[in-house]
Amino acid sequence: MTQSPSTGGSATIAAGLDWTNREAAATIPRSQPLTLRWSGATREQVYVVGFSANDAKGASGVFVCTADAAVGQITVPAYVLGSLPASSKIGGQAFGGLMLGELFPQGEIGADGIAKAVLLSIAARGREATFQ
Repeated sequence: MTQSPSTGGSATIAAGLDWTNREAAATIPRSQPLTLRWSGATREQVYVVGFSANDAKGASGVFVCTADAAVGQITVPAYVLGSLPASSKIGGQAFGGLMLGELFPQGEIGADGIAKAVLLSIAARGREATFQ
């Protein structure tokens, strides 16, 4: 039996940014760049995570991009989107999605048997997306 180390710490979860063009990212052509816009970011960097899977082909992919939060937008290049497989659907739901958000370091936490551990909270907005 493997035991997990005990940990201790606390976190304050921030409200996060407002993804202002979230609805425009429902269907994403993988051959074109994708621009995401936001307001209200409080950290220096904003992160976008995208993922897509195609069950029939047994393929999946994930990307992570960062941007200066003060700019208020990020454009994910077509070559990044093109590296993802086209999303398949199962039960009417796409095997794809996007998250846009900020990381909030909360500080070090104690963890038995671990030399150093850091607690991060993430305030993100997400949506189902179909990558075509």
